[in-house]
Amino acid sequence: MRMTGHALAAVPLAGALGWFTGNWPAAGVAAVFSVLLDLDHLPDYIYWRGGWRGLGDFFETNHRHQVDRLLLLMHGWEWPLPAGLLLWWWLGPAWALCLAAAWAYHLAWDSALNPVAPGFYFFARRAAAGFSRARLRAAGCLARLDSAPRPD
Repeated sequence: MRMTGHALAAVPLAGALGWFTGNWPAAGVAAVFSVLLDLDHLPDYIYWRGGWRGLGDFFETNHRHQVDRLLLLMHGWEWPLPAGLLLWWWLGPAWALCLAAAWAYHLAWDSALNPVAPGFYFFARRAAAGFSRARLRAAGCLARLDSAPRPD
């Protein structure tokens, strides 16, 4: 899912969380957080490119699935629940619910719309493959992604 899609999806997320928790600031922060989760693509891009080559190159490289290393630290179903429990203790229930729900919401959209196998969005699965696109492809996690047509 592209950033604009995540941004549009964040609007109903904010409304639902604000209505459910009554904490509109937490809901707003959660909506922004749900979009900014994709910043975890930056380290993979910088490692692969050997540095920063601009925002346009960053988006195009990721859209074309060219990066050969897929750490994607925040893209793991393992994280929202323990993070939510930690946030519950640290910030309280409304903030914890909003932020953990936003994280899971982002992963759900990515899982539904990105052409990857279900196991791809488990950090442990990518770690077992050494975060290597080639090894993830060989394991079947990227079969749909790497067979998808790429724009010229």
